[in-house]
Amino acid sequence: MNKNKSNYDIMKDRMAERFLTYDQETVIRKLSLRADEEYLYLTFLSFAYRVNRKNGGIQWFDRDTEIWQEAMYNDAMTIYDLLCFSKEGCRPSGQYVMLQNLASVASGTMFAGKGILEQEAKKFDHQDEAVAAACRRLGGIREKTGDVAYKIPVWENLCVIFRFWDSDEEFPAQLQFLCDRNMLDFMHYETAWFLVSHIVLLLKRDLTGHLPSIVL
Repeated sequence: MNKNKSNYDIMKDRMAERFLTYDQETVIRKLSLRADEEYLYLTFLSFAYRVNRKNGGIQWFDRDTEIWQEAMYNDAMTIYDLLCFSKEGCRPSGQYVMLQNLASVASGTMFAGKGILEQEAKKFDHQDEAVAAACRRLGGIREKTGDVAYKIPVWENLCVIFRFWDSDEEFPAQLQFLCDRNMLDFMHYETAWFLVSHIVLLLKRDLTGHLPSIVL
């Protein structure tokens, strides 16, 4: 074991190895992916990604540098879940529920990731125009509920809804994510929190001017 690797890198490596145990032609057919001899290709959160068919590694394309970069933990783990564990014939329902409400479907308990939303909401407070612009750069389409609300495409027709309310004299800033009712056909419940954590990271990077170019 490489002592210089973080636990996150070790987990990514394990998932890459696990991906290689799956029949890739079945994965390609199930998700209607584009592929060649070297890679599987998909668009995830408006970024171009590719999955190495020989070592299982995942990369995204940085249009600023025109270089393929290694995926981070949350986006990589979400993509592995989509590739390996999505159900045959999975389809979005087009109906949306609070992400936390899927917990009862998954395990009967509330997942601790709920605290992510409470902490991160403060970082978007009273930056409505900038947050809205960041959502649009992720391919978001405006929704009605909230001071800022956008439906953000994750993969193909699978979307999540980002909702944000600014703080006022009575209430703190509030951040919500709604997901498709069939989300658990595409990924595990815990992985959905990896997904929203990655979306929050991308939005925060956009606010500070550090978001890489995306596919529009």
